[in-house]
Amino acid sequence: MAADVCKNYIDKAESAAESHMAADALLAAVTGDKSDEAEFIRNNKKVVIAADRAPKDLSMDERLTSRFNAGMLCLVAEPSYEMKYKILQRYYENTIVAAPEAGDDSLLAAYGGDGGHLTDEHFKHMAEVSGTNIRELESFCERCAGEAGDREREGGELTFDDIDAIASQYFDTSAKKINVQTVQSVIEEQYGVTHEELIGPRRNANIAKARHIAIYLAIEMCEMTTTAVGAEFGNRNHSTVSTSYKKVQKMIQEDRTVTEDLKSLRDKITLRS
Repeated sequence: MAADVCKNYIDKAESAAESHMAADALLAAVTGDKSDEAEFIRNNKKVVIAADRAPKDLSMDERLTSRFNAGMLCLVAEPSYEMKYKILQRYYENTIVAAPEAGDDSLLAAYGGDGGHLTDEHFKHMAEVSGTNIRELESFCERCAGEAGDREREGGELTFDDIDAIASQYFDTSAKKINVQTVQSVIEEQYGVTHEELIGPRRNANIAKARHIAIYLAIEMCEMTTTAVGAEFGNRNHSTVSTSYKKVQKMIQEDRTVTEDLKSLRDKITLRS
Protein backbone atom coordinates (compact mmCIF):
# COMPACT_ATOMS: atom_id res chain seq x y z
CA MET A 1 0.00 0.00 0.00
CA ALA A 2 2.73 2.47 1.00
CA ALA A 3 4.70 1.61 -2.11
CA ASP A 4 1.67 2.29 -4.32
CA VAL A 5 1.08 5.66 -2.66
CA CYS A 6 4.72 6.66 -3.17
CA LYS A 7 4.68 5.50 -6.80
CA ASN A 8 1.48 7.42 -7.48
CA TYR A 9 2.98 10.59 -5.93
CA ILE A 10 6.18 10.23 -7.99
CA ASP A 11 4.21 9.66 -11.21
CA LYS A 12 2.13 12.79 -10.60
CA ALA A 13 5.23 14.84 -9.79
CA GLU A 14 6.97 13.66 -12.97
CA SER A 15 3.84 14.39 -15.03
CA ALA A 16 3.64 17.91 -13.59
CA ALA A 17 7.34 18.48 -14.31
CA GLU A 18 6.91 17.30 -17.92
CA SER A 19 3.97 19.65 -18.45
CA HIS A 20 6.01 22.45 -16.91
CA MET A 21 8.98 21.80 -19.21
CA ALA A 22 6.75 21.62 -22.30
CA ALA A 23 5.16 25.03 -21.69
CA ASP A 24 6.08 27.86 -24.08
CA ALA A 25 6.28 30.37 -21.25
CA LEU A 26 6.58 30.16 -17.47
CA LEU A 27 4.72 32.56 -15.16
CA ALA A 28 6.00 32.23 -11.61
CA ALA A 29 5.90 33.94 -8.25
CA VAL A 30 9.24 33.71 -6.46
CA THR A 31 10.27 34.38 -2.89
CA GLY A 32 14.02 34.03 -3.17
CA ASP A 33 14.01 30.41 -1.96
CA LYS A 34 16.90 28.39 -3.37
CA SER A 35 14.52 25.63 -4.49
CA ASP A 36 13.11 28.04 -7.08
CA GLU A 37 16.39 28.15 -8.98
CA ALA A 38 16.42 24.66 -10.48
CA GLU A 39 13.26 25.26 -12.48
CA PHE A 40 14.71 28.37 -14.14
CA ILE A 41 18.00 26.66 -14.93
CA ARG A 42 16.34 23.62 -16.50
CA ASN A 43 13.72 25.48 -18.48
CA ASN A 44 15.33 27.37 -21.35
CA LYS A 45 12.19 29.26 -22.33
CA LYS A 46 10.48 32.59 -21.70
CA VAL A 47 9.97 33.42 -18.04
CA VAL A 48 7.69 36.01 -16.42
CA ILE A 49 8.32 36.51 -12.71
CA ALA A 50 6.14 38.17 -10.10
CA ALA A 51 7.99 39.17 -6.94
CA ASP A 52 7.83 41.76 -4.19
CA ARG A 53 11.42 42.88 -4.76
CA ALA A 54 13.93 43.58 -7.55
CA PRO A 55 15.98 40.72 -9.09
CA LYS A 56 19.13 41.87 -7.28
CA ASP A 57 17.34 41.38 -3.95
CA LEU A 58 16.10 37.83 -4.58
CA SER A 59 19.25 36.16 -3.17
CA MET A 60 19.36 33.79 -6.12
CA ASP A 61 22.24 32.54 -8.25
CA GLU A 62 24.14 35.43 -9.88
CA ARG A 63 23.63 33.88 -13.32
CA LEU A 64 19.88 34.07 -12.85
CA THR A 65 19.70 37.59 -11.44
CA SER A 66 21.90 38.77 -14.29
CA ARG A 67 19.48 37.29 -16.82
CA PHE A 68 16.47 38.68 -14.99
CA ASN A 69 18.02 42.15 -14.97
CA ALA A 70 18.61 41.86 -18.72
CA GLY A 71 14.88 41.54 -19.24
CA MET A 72 12.18 44.17 -18.82
CA LEU A 73 11.36 45.18 -15.25
CA CYS A 74 7.82 46.45 -14.64
CA LEU A 75 6.82 48.08 -11.36
CA VAL A 76 3.29 47.11 -10.34
CA ALA A 77 1.89 50.01 -8.33
CA GLU A 78 -1.43 51.63 -7.56
CA PRO A 79 -2.98 53.12 -10.70
CA SER A 80 -2.44 56.82 -11.25
CA TYR A 81 -5.18 59.25 -12.27
CA GLU A 82 -4.31 58.71 -15.94
CA MET A 83 -4.35 54.93 -15.56
CA LYS A 84 -7.72 54.98 -13.75
CA TYR A 85 -9.14 57.14 -16.54
CA LYS A 86 -8.04 54.57 -19.14
CA ILE A 87 -9.30 51.61 -17.08
CA LEU A 88 -12.74 53.17 -16.67
CA GLN A 89 -12.97 54.21 -20.31
CA ARG A 90 -11.89 50.83 -21.70
CA TYR A 91 -14.06 48.87 -19.28
CA TYR A 92 -17.07 50.91 -20.34
CA GLU A 93 -16.35 50.55 -24.06
CA ASN A 94 -15.22 46.92 -24.08
CA THR A 95 -17.47 45.40 -21.41
CA ILE A 96 -20.55 47.53 -20.81
CA VAL A 97 -21.20 48.90 -24.31
CA ALA A 98 -20.01 45.72 -26.07
CA ALA A 99 -21.67 43.34 -23.55
CA PRO A 100 -24.32 41.88 -25.90
CA GLU A 101 -21.70 40.92 -28.49
CA ALA A 102 -19.12 39.83 -25.89
CA GLY A 103 -21.27 37.33 -24.04
CA ASP A 104 -22.80 39.56 -21.36
CA ASP A 105 -19.63 39.95 -19.30
CA SER A 106 -21.13 43.09 -17.81
CA LEU A 107 -23.10 42.62 -14.59
CA LEU A 108 -25.36 45.45 -15.72
CA ALA A 109 -26.25 43.58 -18.91
CA ALA A 110 -26.46 40.22 -17.14
CA TYR A 111 -29.26 41.50 -14.92
CA GLY A 112 -31.14 43.18 -17.74
CA GLY A 113 -29.85 46.67 -17.07
CA ASP A 114 -29.44 49.32 -19.73
CA GLY A 115 -26.34 51.46 -19.33
CA GLY A 116 -26.49 55.10 -20.31
CA HIS A 117 -23.94 57.19 -22.17
CA LEU A 118 -20.75 58.17 -20.33
CA THR A 119 -18.74 61.05 -21.81
CA ASP A 120 -15.04 61.81 -21.64
CA GLU A 121 -15.75 64.41 -18.94
CA HIS A 122 -17.57 61.75 -16.93
CA PHE A 123 -14.53 59.45 -17.11
CA LYS A 124 -12.19 62.24 -16.02
CA HIS A 125 -14.34 63.06 -13.00
CA MET A 126 -14.79 59.38 -12.15
CA ALA A 127 -11.01 58.95 -12.20
CA GLU A 128 -10.60 61.93 -9.87
CA VAL A 129 -13.06 60.75 -7.23
CA SER A 130 -12.32 57.02 -7.30
CA GLY A 131 -9.94 54.82 -5.34
CA THR A 132 -7.24 52.50 -6.66
CA ASN A 133 -8.80 49.03 -6.38
CA ILE A 134 -9.33 47.76 -9.96
CA ARG A 135 -12.31 45.54 -9.13
CA GLU A 136 -14.01 48.42 -7.35
CA LEU A 137 -13.29 50.70 -10.30
CA GLU A 138 -15.09 48.30 -12.64
CA SER A 139 -18.09 47.99 -10.34
CA PHE A 140 -18.09 51.78 -9.90
CA CYS A 141 -18.16 52.16 -13.69
CA GLU A 142 -21.13 49.77 -13.91
CA ARG A 143 -23.02 51.80 -11.31
CA CYS A 144 -22.32 55.10 -13.07
CA ALA A 145 -23.44 53.66 -16.42
CA GLY A 146 -26.61 52.33 -14.79
CA GLU A 147 -27.33 55.69 -13.17
CA ALA A 148 -26.70 57.42 -16.51
CA GLY A 149 -29.31 55.13 -18.09
CA ASP A 150 -31.84 55.97 -15.39
CA ARG A 151 -31.21 59.71 -15.80
CA GLU A 152 -31.60 59.51 -19.59
CA ARG A 153 -34.91 57.66 -19.32
CA GLU A 154 -36.09 60.54 -17.12
CA GLY A 155 -35.03 63.05 -19.76
CA GLY A 156 -31.87 64.15 -17.94
CA GLU A 157 -28.21 63.21 -17.85
CA LEU A 158 -25.62 61.97 -15.36
CA THR A 159 -24.14 64.82 -13.30
CA PHE A 160 -20.90 65.10 -11.34
CA ASP A 161 -22.99 65.15 -8.17
CA ASP A 162 -24.45 61.78 -9.16
CA ILE A 163 -20.96 60.42 -9.68
CA ASP A 164 -19.80 61.81 -6.33
CA ALA A 165 -22.74 60.18 -4.56
CA ILE A 166 -21.93 56.80 -6.10
CA ALA A 167 -18.22 57.20 -5.34
CA SER A 168 -18.98 57.85 -1.67
CA GLN A 169 -20.44 54.34 -1.47
CA TYR A 170 -17.22 52.80 -2.77
CA PHE A 171 -14.27 54.92 -1.70
CA ASP A 172 -13.23 56.54 1.57
CA THR A 173 -11.87 60.04 1.03
CA SER A 174 -12.17 61.22 4.65
CA ALA A 175 -8.81 59.97 5.92
CA LYS A 176 -6.58 60.59 2.94
CA LYS A 177 -3.01 61.63 3.52
CA ILE A 178 -2.00 64.40 1.17
CA ASN A 179 1.58 64.48 -0.05
CA VAL A 180 3.35 67.55 -1.36
CA GLN A 181 4.02 65.96 -4.76
CA THR A 182 0.28 65.76 -5.40
CA VAL A 183 -0.13 69.42 -4.46
CA GLN A 184 2.69 70.39 -6.82
CA SER A 185 1.29 68.28 -9.67
CA VAL A 186 -2.19 69.82 -9.44
CA ILE A 187 -0.81 73.36 -9.28
CA GLU A 188 1.51 72.73 -12.22
CA GLU A 189 -1.44 71.58 -14.33
CA GLN A 190 -3.68 74.44 -13.19
CA TYR A 191 -1.16 77.19 -13.96
CA GLY A 192 0.62 75.59 -16.89
CA VAL A 193 4.09 75.56 -15.31
CA THR A 194 6.69 72.81 -15.20
CA HIS A 195 7.93 71.25 -12.00
CA GLU A 196 11.33 72.86 -12.54
CA GLU A 197 9.70 76.28 -12.86
CA LEU A 198 7.56 75.73 -9.77
CA ILE A 199 10.48 74.89 -7.49
CA GLY A 200 13.10 76.95 -9.31
CA PRO A 201 14.21 80.59 -9.01
CA ARG A 202 12.15 82.19 -11.82
CA ARG A 203 9.85 84.97 -10.62
CA ASN A 204 7.56 85.99 -13.48
CA ALA A 205 4.02 86.69 -12.32
CA ASN A 206 2.35 83.39 -13.27
CA ILE A 207 5.13 81.17 -11.91
CA ALA A 208 5.42 83.20 -8.70
CA LYS A 209 1.66 83.01 -8.09
CA ALA A 210 1.61 79.27 -8.72
CA ARG A 211 4.53 78.82 -6.32
CA HIS A 212 2.91 80.91 -3.57
CA ILE A 213 -0.35 78.96 -3.82
CA ALA A 214 1.42 75.60 -3.93
CA ILE A 215 3.39 76.48 -0.79
CA TYR A 216 0.24 77.73 0.94
CA LEU A 217 -1.68 74.54 0.15
CA ALA A 218 1.25 72.32 1.10
CA ILE A 219 1.33 73.92 4.56
CA GLU A 220 -2.45 73.74 4.90
CA MET A 221 -2.97 70.21 3.62
CA CYS A 222 0.21 68.18 4.10
CA GLU A 223 0.85 68.55 7.83
CA MET A 224 4.42 69.71 7.15
CA THR A 225 6.57 72.34 8.82
CA THR A 226 7.66 75.37 6.81
CA THR A 227 11.20 73.97 6.78
CA ALA A 228 9.99 70.66 5.33
CA VAL A 229 7.88 72.46 2.74
CA GLY A 230 10.83 74.66 1.79
CA ALA A 231 12.94 71.57 1.17
CA GLU A 232 10.37 70.43 -1.43
CA PHE A 233 10.44 73.80 -3.17
CA GLY A 234 14.07 74.14 -4.15
CA ASN A 235 15.40 74.21 -0.56
CA ARG A 236 13.79 77.54 0.24
CA ASN A 237 14.26 78.69 3.81
CA HIS A 238 11.64 79.21 6.52
CA SER A 239 11.41 82.96 5.92
CA THR A 240 10.75 82.59 2.18
CA VAL A 241 8.09 79.93 2.74
CA SER A 242 6.38 82.06 5.41
CA THR A 243 6.35 85.03 3.04
CA SER A 244 4.60 82.96 0.35
CA TYR A 245 2.03 81.77 2.87
CA LYS A 246 1.28 85.32 4.03
CA LYS A 247 0.98 86.56 0.44
CA VAL A 248 -1.78 84.06 -0.22
CA GLN A 249 -3.52 84.99 3.00
CA LYS A 250 -3.49 88.59 1.79
CA MET A 251 -4.81 87.54 -1.63
CA ILE A 252 -7.72 85.79 0.10
CA GLN A 253 -8.61 88.96 1.99
CA GLU A 254 -8.43 91.16 -1.10
CA ASP A 255 -10.07 88.93 -3.71
CA ARG A 256 -13.08 86.73 -2.97
CA THR A 257 -12.48 84.60 -6.09
CA VAL A 258 -9.19 83.39 -4.62
CA THR A 259 -11.12 81.54 -1.92
CA GLU A 260 -13.21 79.82 -4.57
CA ASP A 261 -10.11 78.93 -6.59
CA LEU A 262 -8.41 77.49 -3.50
CA LYS A 263 -11.47 75.37 -2.70
CA SER A 264 -11.46 73.97 -6.22
CA LEU A 265 -7.75 73.19 -5.97
CA ARG A 266 -8.21 71.55 -2.56
CA ASP A 267 -10.93 69.32 -4.00
CA LYS A 268 -8.73 68.26 -6.93
CA ILE A 269 -5.79 67.52 -4.63
CA THR A 270 -7.95 65.51 -2.21
CA LEU A 271 -9.60 63.53 -4.97
CA ARG A 272 -6.28 62.72 -6.61
CA SER A 273 -4.62 61.59 -3.39
